[in-house]
Amino acid sequence: MPLWLSAQEDLHLIENSFQFDDFSSSSFTDFAKEQIPKCQFIFIGEQHGIKEVGQLTHAIYQLAQPEGYHTLCIETDRVLAQRITDIAAMKKPLEAAKKLSDAFPFAIPFYNTKDDYPLFKDVVDNGGHIWGIDQTFMAQFRLNFDHLIQTTENASFKEKLIPLRQRALDAYATSIEQKSFETMFWTGYDQATHEQLMTLGTTEDEKDVLYHLWKTKEIYGYHATKKYYENNEERGKLMKANFNAYYKEALKQTETPKVIFKLGATHATRGVSLTI
Repeated sequence: MPLWLSAQEDLHLIENSFQFDDFSSSSFTDFAKEQIPKCQFIFIGEQHGIKEVGQLTHAIYQLAQPEGYHTLCIETDRVLAQRITDIAAMKKPLEAAKKLSDAFPFAIPFYNTKDDYPLFKDVVDNGGHIWGIDQTFMAQFRLNFDHLIQTTENASFKEKLIPLRQRALDAYATSIEQKSFETMFWTGYDQATHEQLMTLGTTEDEKDVLYHLWKTKEIYGYHATKKYYENNEERGKLMKANFNAYYKEALKQTETPKVIFKLGATHATRGVSLTI
């Protein structure tokens, strides 16, 4: 497979492109072993849905772990990152992942194939962490409402959430039938409902989940109205803020947290995104 790897400095693309048949190839491992100790962050830019990307990330994680890399940062929100962490810690993670996927089809963006779970399990089994720094996915409202219903101790909050979860489930079914993103629940999540939920929510977790639901409505709204710069700018700021929150917590444990990023290559490049 073709692979471009570079260290923190700008290296010439051709000089650091490799063609190899497996991840034990010396052209890959020798380069990685030389560069990994020089870095604090490793960025893997992917095209979503390609199983080899998960395999590549796993290979890099295994090479980087002895150098102090124990954190994997992925393109989900915090709720899904924690759910993936919990699943990876189970004895039969693939069965648990399938059960979640059956209950909430397509609610997990980019991580709904079996090829990603050996990586997640390796991270968790070795005491590592999975950080989710992105916005909430448009098809995820029903899952996050369910998360709040299952975890809250506030009866009034739960009572308000139950019919919203059903509305989100119905909206998802309609969107699949009509093949339309615009009929998913994010378009119907209105400010009055959001403010009422924020008033009813009592814990930091509850308010954080709701904050991200409203933020994702804003971000998707920019894209739907062709305000592509605002879409990318607000998403970028959100991801940076979420990363910084995780990073500040990690600083309490180690002076220099080392992180492997696995994010979409197209919209996570340096500078202006190609999607603007």
